[in-house]
Amino acid sequence: MPYQSERVDGEVYPELGNPKALSRPITRRSRGFTSEERWEQILEVAGDLFSRRGYLGSSLEDIASRIGIQKASLYHYISSKEDILFALELRGHELGQSIIQKLDDARNDGLGGGTASERLAEFIRSWIEGIGMEGANYGSLGPHVLRNLSTERRNKLLVIRRQMRDWVIAILKEGMVEGVFDPSLDPRIVSSALFTLLNNTTWWYGSSGGWEDIASEYVMFLLHGLQPSLVDGSTTLSE
Repeated sequence: MPYQSERVDGEVYPELGNPKALSRPITRRSRGFTSEERWEQILEVAGDLFSRRGYLGSSLEDIASRIGIQKASLYHYISSKEDILFALELRGHELGQSIIQKLDDARNDGLGGGTASERLAEFIRSWIEGIGMEGANYGSLGPHVLRNLSTERRNKLLVIRRQMRDWVIAILKEGMVEGVFDPSLDPRIVSSALFTLLNNTTWWYGSSGGWEDIASEYVMFLLHGLQPSLVDGSTTLSE
């Protein structure tokens, strides 16, 4: 989907479809590791610590100790712990963008679902499988960590979040027009609840896998819950 600029807290940010900040550390080799390999190791260890202990409960000393290097060595890659948090959150948001973009590309090629129900189901499956297989660490940090970022960095992430939210809202509105989703529901609330549920899945299930089965359960649960109610209080049951 085309990601447009958005104003947040008085600032305007250009298209953020492929942000590169903090993704390319300077080139050097340390103890057999290239700079990019070491950077990946730092993010993996930090992501695990942040998800287990919380951002505030984890220190640069903890990260360096886990890796087996001196704390001073981390400053070849970062200037503060916040840099690591932003890099992890940015990657998580980029993963979400890529999932949505792939769905849009498939639909444009005539390979994706046509109805709102089909599109939402594809989104749920793709999101669960994506964060389960690729984003277990940075996918489970939670929205509260954004308060630990600078206003500029937080706003950049909020722009991406709002774009993804609006993409889902558009599907929900289409379904309401089609009559397959309950028009009395607020698409903004449903969208926020959906992302909260999906993003917390890795926290609940860890790395146990079985993402395809979990996604199928979510599709059944969510799509049935979105169906319009009949006069007697029951719901329609569409495939």
